Amino acid sequence: MFRTTTPLVTCSVALLSITAFAPPVLAAIRQPSIASSPSPGDQHRLARETAARNIARIAFSDLSLQEAPIADDHRITMELLAIAYDLWPNEQLLRWRLGAASAAQDREEGVALCKLILREDPANTVVQYHLITLLLDQAHNADDKLARLRRLIGPEGASLDPSIRSRLCMDAASLCQQLGDEPGFVDLVKQATKLDASNRDAAAAAAAYFAERVDDPIGRLELLANLLLAEPADPETQMAIGRELSSIGAFSEALRFQDNVSRMIETAEVAVPPQLARERLYAQWGAQGPQVIVNDLNAQIASYRAMARRQIEELEKDPLATGQAPRPEDVRLEVIMERLRLIAAVSAKDDHTRFESAKDLRATIAARAAELADPRKRPSEIDDAKAAELTRQMLVGNITLMCWANEYAPPAARDGAAAAAPAPAASAPDTPAPVTEAAPEQAVQPAASEPSRQPLDAQALLTELESIKTTWNIPDSDLDYQTAYAWVLVRAGRLDEAQPILESVGDQRVEAQLGLAQLHLDRNDKDKAEEVYRLLWRSVPQSLEAMFSYSSLREILGREDLDPQLVKRARGFAEGIPAWIDKISAGGHSFMSLEANVSPTSATALQPTTIRLRLRNLTPVPLGVGSDRTLNSQILVGSSMEIGLSNIRAYLTPEATSLARRLRLMPNETITVEYWPDAGSAGWVIDECCDRLIRQRWRVVQGFMRSEEGVITTGALCLSRETGSQVRTAVPQAALTNAQLAEKVSTSDMNELAAVASVIRARMLNPIIDRGGVPRTLTAEERTAFAAAAAASYPSLPVEGRLLLLAILPQASIISEMQPLDDAARMETDPAAAALVLMTRVTDAKDPFLASAITSAHPRVARLASIISDRLSAGGEGFAARGGPDVLGIIQDSMAAQGINLPGVGGP
Repeated sequence: MFRTTTPLVTCSVALLSITAFAPPVLAAIRQPSIASSPSPGDQHRLARETAARNIARIAFSDLSLQEAPIADDHRITMELLAIAYDLWPNEQLLRWRLGAASAAQDREEGVALCKLILREDPANTVVQYHLITLLLDQAHNADDKLARLRRLIGPEGASLDPSIRSRLCMDAASLCQQLGDEPGFVDLVKQATKLDASNRDAAAAAAAYFAERVDDPIGRLELLANLLLAEPADPETQMAIGRELSSIGAFSEALRFQDNVSRMIETAEVAVPPQLARERLYAQWGAQGPQVIVNDLNAQIASYRAMARRQIEELEKDPLATGQAPRPEDVRLEVIMERLRLIAAVSAKDDHTRFESAKDLRATIAARAAELADPRKRPSEIDDAKAAELTRQMLVGNITLMCWANEYAPPAARDGAAAAAPAPAASAPDTPAPVTEAAPEQAVQPAASEPSRQPLDAQALLTELESIKTTWNIPDSDLDYQTAYAWVLVRAGRLDEAQPILESVGDQRVEAQLGLAQLHLDRNDKDKAEEVYRLLWRSVPQSLEAMFSYSSLREILGREDLDPQLVKRARGFAEGIPAWIDKISAGGHSFMSLEANVSPTSATALQPTTIRLRLRNLTPVPLGVGSDRTLNSQILVGSSMEIGLSNIRAYLTPEATSLARRLRLMPNETITVEYWPDAGSAGWVIDECCDRLIRQRWRVVQGFMRSEEGVITTGALCLSRETGSQVRTAVPQAALTNAQLAEKVSTSDMNELAAVASVIRARMLNPIIDRGGVPRTLTAEERTAFAAAAAASYPSLPVEGRLLLLAILPQASIISEMQPLDDAARMETDPAAAALVLMTRVTDAKDPFLASAITSAHPRVARLASIISDRLSAGGEGFAARGGPDVLGIIQDSMAAQGINLPGVGGP
């Protein structure tokens, strides 16, 4: 399938070293504006534009045929686009040429193209910055680079847009960092953030640098606020603010930012990451109390189990049903969420939920152990040894958790077989033993049909732990075992025995620290317990252990906030973040507008189409523009088309472009881009169907992404728009007979020749299907007549006409009867036309025309010929051998896919 490679120009394209003198730089970007398009009186304007558009398509088609394009492939694109630009000067061709020059690493060409673009759009700060980086690529060393940058940053560069100077400051800061000048780095980063608050790189550098040196959490929040203003739609920054607020204890304020992030993620139609969902639950715990978490999780379980009961009832009503629904009691939370429910119930003093959760957790662990024991059910990367290790960790960890929760749930009878897992043999600790039928727990506690609540039985837990230790060959030095054993001792009241074990484990296990805090509480030493809980609260933020410690500290201290003054400052900080930041999370429409309008709404096939794209900043602050910025500049333009009754939307490759004309947009500022959307497969189809009616519309997708299924979707917090429809009528010359067309090749003026040549190509490559469903294919004689007419006229045509025929009419490698035209073209001496002959007619490295072109006195021809010679000698091929996209195939495949088999399909 044909794809269009459209080089995009942003400030990050081909970033080069930052060096040069200020005066030449400023002079380069202050050149006067010039006209960019042919004058209205240009008598060959249609012919020139038609030739240029076809040459641009050839350039991108050739590039798309290269599997892994190299610099020389991009040089070919650059040269062809230069020929197209000479025929049809416009800013879009300049930008494509600049993209190709950047990919080809041609600095000299890049400088020249930047200057041309700035004559068209003097306010284009993206190209201004790119030009500066190219012109400054002349310094001899880092010190020289830095000196020249400082001149631009200083008074000599005062006329530069602040957004450019801000980025130059960051370039200079980077050099200072390389040279070990830390004070210089700091000063330049500060200056960069002052010059442009939307410079995310500067704000991020400041936040990263000072966060390591600022111990004040409010100071860290203020640094994050700067980063947030630079990139308001960045979920990572809002998530970081939420975490910082939670770690202080300002939970309600943290929820605000966590909710923003959740809405952003949901807007992108992806699932909220589990870690973020848990962090939100922790913030809810802190803001509204642990019972809210308990109630929420209980409601989830009740809903799931009610659904399971309904499924069973439905199956029982249907005598033919063969499915099997899970039992309600077998529907449980995942282990990590069940742990949360259990410990939240402990903090909330919800004894009923605490027991039910402990019972469910034991059953879930038994079920997981059974899955790990069965190689058919566990993941393929988990072998028997890993399965044994994971099962042992779960069983030992559950002992610790029951002690932490002070809740004992004995194993149920139905958990026995499920808890079995491959235990290592005593004689060979590293070798898994065969699967057994009995669970380790059964040797400890007699099975019951369903356990009922009973006080924590420390002796039963100790016996169970020792049985697990023996069965699974756990050494005495194992930290998980030591932690569990010490916890059992704490619950058994054997505090003096437990303390040295817990202290020796220390901070290697968070549960050991929790056990130590419980030990101090049991001794009524609240000061030491508070010390341990505060340590946990600070050292393991955004965790279940931290939230349990927080609730325990509130109970010990008898107040809501652990540090009232700090929490007050944090709340003041959050109040200072404007409300419009929250609105951004609702979607792109809340902070920007995107318009897409097609012109003209009615045209002939050969008239160029323009889509006016307009992006506006609706916020009260400057917003960065770029492929990964709040105002996403990346645009995908997809086309849907109907030729007669055939809609070929799915078979047209969309084209990528960029709206990056500014580094930032001020409040209410707008970027307007006039985009030509027909450089790819849509343009090929239009030109090769110029003899029939076409209806077309375009969909513009901002920040486009590709799903796992290959579907193009709108980016997160981005927009999509659809243009109105456009109707393209057939060119008048479509009514001519083949004989009349052949005659017109030699008698038409240049503008009519464009239409005549396009109709000939349409009849050669994409014939109309007649009412009987048969393509009106040309005979060999008719193709030969066209070729003879073109070959006879070729030498006498002006260069525009010769370029027109070379770009439109098929080459002999595609249509063999076209050899006479190829032979006539090999006599070409004009540099532009010779270059196009090389690209469209030369397929053999030994072609005499190629050998002659390599020695041409014209640099463009010689350079292009040398590149093509190298490509062909290496076995590569391009447009000359394979041509453009298989337009006939595109249309036929589309018809087949839609089940269309009607007379006259493809006709007007």
